[in-house]
Amino acid sequence: MSNDLQDIFEIDIDAMVFGGYGLGRVDGRVIFVSRAYPGERIKAKIYKKKRGTFFAEPVEILRSSEFRRKPSCPAFGACGGCAHQDIDYEKQFEYKLDVVLDAMSRIGGFDKTPAPELIPAETEFHYRNKMEFGFAKDVNGELFLGQHRRGRFDRFVPAENCMLMPTMGTEILESIKRKSLEMELEPYDIREDSGLLRYVPLRFSETNGDYICSITVRRKEPKLIGELLRHVQSEIPGMSAGVMIVNTRTGDTAQGDEYHLVGCGFIEEEIAGITFRISPSSFFQTNTVMARRFYDRIVEFAELTGEERVIDLYCGTGTIAQLVSSKAQRILGIESVEAAILDARESAERNGISNIEFVCDRVENAAKTVFDDFEPDVVILDPPRSGMAGKSLKRLLDYTPQALIYASCNPTTLARDLAILAEKYDFVRFAVIDMFPQTYHIECVTRLELRR
Repeated sequence: MSNDLQDIFEIDIDAMVFGGYGLGRVDGRVIFVSRAYPGERIKAKIYKKKRGTFFAEPVEILRSSEFRRKPSCPAFGACGGCAHQDIDYEKQFEYKLDVVLDAMSRIGGFDKTPAPELIPAETEFHYRNKMEFGFAKDVNGELFLGQHRRGRFDRFVPAENCMLMPTMGTEILESIKRKSLEMELEPYDIREDSGLLRYVPLRFSETNGDYICSITVRRKEPKLIGELLRHVQSEIPGMSAGVMIVNTRTGDTAQGDEYHLVGCGFIEEEIAGITFRISPSSFFQTNTVMARRFYDRIVEFAELTGEERVIDLYCGTGTIAQLVSSKAQRILGIESVEAAILDARESAERNGISNIEFVCDRVENAAKTVFDDFEPDVVILDPPRSGMAGKSLKRLLDYTPQALIYASCNPTTLARDLAILAEKYDFVRFAVIDMFPQTYHIECVTRLELRR
């Protein structure tokens, strides 16, 4: 195979790798092929080369996996949201487990791991409690709401019937589209920097069926957007909050200054008897049903007796800290986002929890002093996908709390960090939890114990 990125070639897929790609080799070169699965032979076309690695997309399936199926969504393949709608769900989960175990072996250097507890998703569709849709026009000039086209920030594909969100979401989007057309509101064009309507961020409560509908706009238009939101509220009951988000920058984002025009401004979710208030920009796990299973494992893995002092690193809005509060003596939550800390403090007060303190600081800064002052017995950490900073890991090794509960949505950085912590800790418990069916994402929860 030459270096010509337009080459079309045949390739056998040997394994799945993180990112949702099938891996194969041609002339000794590693090729990552999207929407391709082990055992298949694919005619593929290169679309990108990065640091000596080639990325390709299928042109034709020459030998198909017996587990392939017809995708439920007509936008699959063009839309950047789903990676695996064209394979049976049971096989999706098997491939994700293979990716996790490969990372533990190849990156983490673990010849053997604890037998993982396997927790597949309870439902493979309509599970997401948070979605964002962009306003756009098709080739005929017709308005639609969609998701980003795969690999593009400036193009959308129609996705008003997205299979990942609750069915109520389709009704909401249809109502917005009809009223926007009636009001002659134009979608924003990032290339021309023209138009008003940018995004529709939606949030849904699995607990009581309420929802938040936000409209992101290029300029402040409370009268117009208020009319649009009130129309949606009249057609689809349950709107707890209608929000105008103003993004005056040309940058492509649904975030900006929030103006609450309808309702109370939040929805609520209940997990293990604790109520969490969620505003438009709050962080909350996107699959509420599986979040309950995820948090159950964290609480179980912590093995608390009521006497421990616990630090919750990267605590966000304090969900984990509150869920373990009844089983710990004292808890300290550390998070760098001030808005999240304010939400966490308010939530703990509202739930009558008094043994938690929340600190707004970067984890790497707090780790320099907090461990000595707090003397934790257990540290729980759920860092971003990039994992934990090396200096913070070193501080954990220096202080050596009795147990670490490390949760992660990225098996590659998890394996990397566990390999460092293995200097002083034994890897004793392990759970693999699928919170994101149809995508390549997977959650892991691990327990590490200080070696005696």
